[in-house]
Amino acid sequence: MATPKNPTEAALEDLGEPHEFVIPRENDRDLKFSGWLIANEQDGQESSGVTFKTAVSIFATKGGRIVTAVRRWREKEGKLVSEKHTAGVHVLPYEVIHWLKSDNQLVLGALSKRAWVAACHAYPKLKDEEFEQVE
Repeated sequence: MATPKNPTEAALEDLGEPHEFVIPRENDRDLKFSGWLIANEQDGQESSGVTFKTAVSIFATKGGRIVTAVRRWREKEGKLVSEKHTAGVHVLPYEVIHWLKSDNQLVLGALSKRAWVAACHAYPKLKDEEFEQVE
């Protein structure tokens, strides 16, 4: 008789084969893990010939953790001028929301919210976490 899988293992199997990721981090060692990209949202705006871009990515690791990564960069005439990377590793969903807010002046910005909603739809472990629920 097969051993029943815990919910985390079942949720991870639904995502297909894991991939290897290396996320650069400022002022810390880069972050390496095996898992799945479950959300990636990107936006940008141009001002005086410089394009400012931001990308918010959320990953699930093979071990069931959640990784958040934000990349902010500037381009001029299609060439990279500067960039900054931040990343965090989380066990619980509320930690993800807290990190996303902390990375954006204590508010859940539109891009982070889009990434969070996409992650909740893509990753079964987060399916009940899209909304803050109160009784």
